[in-house]
Order: sequence, then structure tokens, then C-alpha cells
Amino acid sequence: MLWTITAALISFAPDTVIRADDALDLLITGNSRWVAGCSTAHEISPAELARAASEPTAPFATIVTSSDSRLPVEMIFDRPVGDLFVVRVSGPTAEMDRVGSVEYGALALGTPLLVVMAHAELAPQRVPNDPMQLPGIRLAERNEIDRVRAEVYASIASLLRESRELSASVQRGDLTVFGAGYDMASGQVHFFGQHPEQQLVIAPQ
Repeated sequence: MLWTITAALISFAPDTVIRADDALDLLITGNSRWVAGCSTAHEISPAELARAASEPTAPFATIVTSSDSRLPVEMIFDRPVGDLFVVRVSGPTAEMDRVGSVEYGALALGTPLLVVMAHAELAPQRVPNDPMQLPGIRLAERNEIDRVRAEVYASIASLLRESRELSASVQRGDLTVFGAGYDMASGQVHFFGQHPEQQLVIAPQ
């Protein structure tokens, strides 16, 4: 699915209300800047960082991803300090051993968007007439994209089955959970959408 890129680089006050689709646009736009080599969010001095640390935190998205040191999440999405609540997990992201931290970001901090992002060292290539190929985006081989997508959906299912609180927030419409895959070769983040069987994997209330 190719999402329209419309959002600008903006910062948020703690009382700013942002919707999940707006948060998604900000991530997509930021990743496009990162891939194009036009990042703008990380030219920050120690004084500016200290000032940001002294203010209330107001992230607009919770990102669950691998603890791999080669995934600088804020840089990948070109977002300034404080915009993203990042939860790192060891090993495959399907091993959701950080449920409490995810709940804190999505519920206590109130981020409207939760992204579960796996990664792979894909080998980008252009395949003519490939139905998965999106205009202007280099995609990896179909089987590798499908593997990452399956891993992400398994992670989302595990998370929603284990957490009644997250499931309830999804059912109320307060939280949107999206899957994504990061291509370490190109820097591109591919958003897979919500779990195709979301209602079936939501924990009983």
C-alpha cells in the first residue's frame, strides 16, 4: 500500500492532539527525507537537547523494533528528540517481551499510533511487471518482503493477545497498530498496514 506523503516536519506541545493517520504521514515523510539524504531533524546542539529534556515528553508514535544497533529509529524517520517512544526487543520482534513498555508508550503517554517494525538486510532490485513494485521505490525480492511481513504480523498478534489494555484501546479507536519493515540496504520503510485478522487476535475483554 502506498501512502500519500503530505505532512511537514513539525514539533508538538504536550497538549497537541494528533490522529493516527497524521502520525503515519509524519513517519512516511520523515523516512522519505532520510532515504533522499535530506534529513533535517538531527542538527541539534547539547544546549537544545538539554532544553528538550527539561520539557514534558509528548511522543506521537510508539515504535517497537529490534535492538540491532544499526537501526537509529529517530534518524530513520527524521524526527527530533521527543517525538517517538522507542521500545527495543532482542531477537525476532515476534518475541514480545516488552509488553509493559509498549503499554506505557501507547497508553500512559497516549500515542495514537503503534508501529511494529522488523528489519532485514534486503537486496533491492527493480523487477519489471512485479505487482509488488511501487513507483519510484526499490523493493526487495517478494519472498523476503513476505517473510518480514509475516514476522511483523506475528508480533502484532502476540502483542494484542497478551495485552487486554492495548486490545481495548484498539477496539475503542484510540490506538492504531501498524506493521512495517525496514530495508537496511536502501533505508526505505515499507508500511504493511494493520493485521489482516485484527479482530480475531484481539485479547478477550
